[in-house]
Amino acid sequence: MDIASITAGLSGQTETVSNGIAQDFDTFLTLLTTQLQNQDPLEPTDSNEFTRQLVSFAGVEQQIQANENLQDLSTLTAFNQNAAAVNYLGKTVTIAGDTITNDGSTPLGFEYDLPVTADKVTVQILNADGDVVFEQDGETNFGIHRIDLSSFDGETPVPAGQYSVRVDARDADNKAIQTNSFVRARVDEVETSGLTPLLTIGGQRIPLHQIAAVAA
Repeated sequence: MDIASITAGLSGQTETVSNGIAQDFDTFLTLLTTQLQNQDPLEPTDSNEFTRQLVSFAGVEQQIQANENLQDLSTLTAFNQNAAAVNYLGKTVTIAGDTITNDGSTPLGFEYDLPVTADKVTVQILNADGDVVFEQDGETNFGIHRIDLSSFDGETPVPAGQYSVRVDARDADNKAIQTNSFVRARVDEVETSGLTPLLTIGGQRIPLHQIAAVAA
């Protein structure tokens, strides 16, 4: 995706509004000048009224200008978000979650975060039907641990499909330890047509702010 194309549709209205304000203000001043030049000397126009009108118009002009500035800021923010999102294309990112769709050409990537050191950790990979297709003992130390699987049996590549990770961590008393799971996958597509960019990652559309980590 060309970053320059992101700007399409993000601007144009501000200039139109500004031109309209300038034309209306010029028209107002022209009418004001004409009325003052052609007023009846015996019944002069109330200058206070013109002053109030002028102040009122100026206030409206300032308010619209403030709105234009906010619009410019919003446009700039949207552009920056979209440009940042495009930079993620082709990169591997990490997001919170336990399910991913694999295309069969890349290893499965999961992570789990242990808040404390565990006595035993069991990691299971389940397919879309909920069947356990892989199981192994996991790292027990406190912190984040990665799971990269290119094969379930050591020979055949991981078939395409949806997979989820299940981590069972236990302490010395066999009590369950709460863990947080993450998935890693390549960003295949970026959608910038909405209010916030969406990244297509492992079959999921994820808002930009949900990215936890990125790697080349």
